[in-house]
Amino acid sequence: MSKVCPDPLAVAAVLKQIFSPGDVFEIRALEASVQGNRRPHTEIGYFDYDHIDCMGQELNRFLFAKGIYYTPNPVMPELLARAANRMKDAGRDPSTKDTEILIRRWLLIDCDPVRPSGISSTDAEHELAHTMAKKIRDGMASINWSKPIYCDSGNGAQLMYRIDLPINDNDLVKRVLASLAMLNDGKVEVDQSVCNPSRLWRLPGTLNCRGDHTADRPHRLASIIDMPDTLGIVTIEQLEQVAANAKAKSKQTVDLSAIAGAAPIRSSTFNIDDWISRYCPDIQGPSDWQGGRKWIFPVCPFNESHNNKSAVLIEQASGAIAFKCHHNGCRDYGWKELRELKEPPKPQPAAQPVRVDAVPVKAHATHQPPDDIEAKPLSELFEKVTELDPPLIHGLLREGETMNVIASSKMGKSWLVMRLAISIASGLDWFGMPVEYGKVLHIDNELRLKTLVYRYRKVAEALKVPYNLFSHNLEVKSLRGHLQDLDTLGRFFATISPGKYKAIIIDAFYRTLPEETDENNNAAISNLYNRLDSYASRIQCAFILIHHSSKGNQSQKSITDVGAGAGAQSRAADTHLILRPHEMKNVAVLEAAVRSWPPREPMCLRWEFPLWYPASELDPYALQGKPQSSTNVKHTWTIEEFIEKCVKPFDPCSQKKVIYEAEQLGMSERKTRSMIELAQSEGQLAKEQDGTNTHLVAVRPGIAEGTAQIIAARLSKNPDQSIEELAEEFGVGDRYIRKIRQAALNEPDDQ
Repeated sequence: MSKVCPDPLAVAAVLKQIFSPGDVFEIRALEASVQGNRRPHTEIGYFDYDHIDCMGQELNRFLFAKGIYYTPNPVMPELLARAANRMKDAGRDPSTKDTEILIRRWLLIDCDPVRPSGISSTDAEHELAHTMAKKIRDGMASINWSKPIYCDSGNGAQLMYRIDLPINDNDLVKRVLASLAMLNDGKVEVDQSVCNPSRLWRLPGTLNCRGDHTADRPHRLASIIDMPDTLGIVTIEQLEQVAANAKAKSKQTVDLSAIAGAAPIRSSTFNIDDWISRYCPDIQGPSDWQGGRKWIFPVCPFNESHNNKSAVLIEQASGAIAFKCHHNGCRDYGWKELRELKEPPKPQPAAQPVRVDAVPVKAHATHQPPDDIEAKPLSELFEKVTELDPPLIHGLLREGETMNVIASSKMGKSWLVMRLAISIASGLDWFGMPVEYGKVLHIDNELRLKTLVYRYRKVAEALKVPYNLFSHNLEVKSLRGHLQDLDTLGRFFATISPGKYKAIIIDAFYRTLPEETDENNNAAISNLYNRLDSYASRIQCAFILIHHSSKGNQSQKSITDVGAGAGAQSRAADTHLILRPHEMKNVAVLEAAVRSWPPREPMCLRWEFPLWYPASELDPYALQGKPQSSTNVKHTWTIEEFIEKCVKPFDPCSQKKVIYEAEQLGMSERKTRSMIELAQSEGQLAKEQDGTNTHLVAVRPGIAEGTAQIIAARLSKNPDQSIEELAEEFGVGDRYIRKIRQAALNEPDDQ
């Protein structure tokens, strides 16, 4: 694993969201040292969208680099021929020019802390840059700009707004940056030099190594802090609106954070000062604002996590009153909603219908008429219902669904789910399964808060995931010592705005059962899951419930029978995920019964505190306590046998070919991919480039890496192939081919 790029797969996942199919882009590493060339030099490479995954192998070569960058704006496809899907010593070769960019797809905003050149920022300087970036982001949101990609460059903060401009943009990008630079305060500056089309941008997931690493000025990992689900395009009109401020003579003409928009005209009998003193005594202000007045909430009244003074109350010059929080989650809240929140409810002349999700559990047991019993013809539904709910964990769980996680006590299921929570909050894969990026709420009624935080810290450190990559997206609540059942939690869930969370974790589920609820009563348990379904549907998130298994040997039970209590708990959930012991020590088997996905194969996990790691080389059917017979014992593959049977007879060949041949011998695709990775890590299998094609090649000892291995593989299949033909095909000399032939076929040196 490269020190400069700890997780190339995460880097590839980010680039796949920034670029589109057909795009080509440049990667450049400055003052790089690589295997075979430790002298600091510049490495350069060009990659197309279809070969982004190949970039990881190239980045793994780096022993050090001062910084690794890429061109966010796509380059001319012809440039791929300079170094096709590979990195090389740049030497005197040309790099990308402005005239070689196809289109301006990104407005790049770089907030850099002021400090002497050539050194990293302190933590305080780093934080000031992020404060500036958030100010710009929230200000742009107030004038209806789409959300940007929010990045940590390692020393400062960066924003990437999606645009659609030609290369010759009449200096529009330059004027926008000049306008934003008016916010410079002597501590942080908006870099105006990033306006050119071929501008290089820090590659997320790589280390920023400016100067020496010291305690107060450390090297940090560049990362993505927030990747919006959808990236809307900022229009030319919106860009011109901000660019117009570049002609202003003072900063006072620029106010990106206090635009309220339309608001209802106040009544002549209504006094805003009296209302504020009565209902919002902690608000700050007023201050002058465009002929009117402005107050600032230290904490947003609708979301206590919005504590960066993003919520404002404005009295316009016309007398109109408006409320606005610049966070996207509060976009539907205005002055009307603020009054409804703060003012006491008016008495109602008649009783109002009780909300279904707010009544006690016993009221749910009564027979209420369903809200909608009208059936609809399938012909109509075929037109309206065209797809399933969006996925959360691809292959396992969707938005609005519930998932049980079942295992025996102290087996490590909570650690397993903590890794899942970090994956969702950071957007990183979970055991090879892609997840959708978003916010997670973890409600724990067994662990103390200090223990909960300690465990998350240990998991993140073991995964080598920086805290700032996920911590802002992960909220935890310990109920240890003040338990709350689903009746109480239901009232809390009713206050959560739709879309706020991607997932809500409840650990442990059995401790949320209302008093007198029989865990073995199918009707009672079905009713509770029905309530969770309604919460999940309204909040637009998934519920992940951690539960315990029944007593006794679990090995001979079906997946849905593993779990204490009524059988309804497995049938009501959309995904039933279980973890049960393998016959080998510190190994477990992860299995799932899914409702809206194809069946999944079980997988082995090995426990190494504090993480479960995939153990694909083990047999997932060898469960602890399960009798084994000669007919159901699976063959255990060694790396050597895998290479001899699935690679050597066909190499040089594609990975698809190896997977196909392995399947013919009874090996699953998942197991084959794992064997390929393991063989590569052991140095017995290599991915080699032949032009734009990537081949898998069994490593022949005594032969150099690269093209030589491909030639050796060809000769092993056809030893009589003409030396002259091979030399011409690969562009090398006859002597070079003879040397490879002697090593590959163990022929004596005839020289």
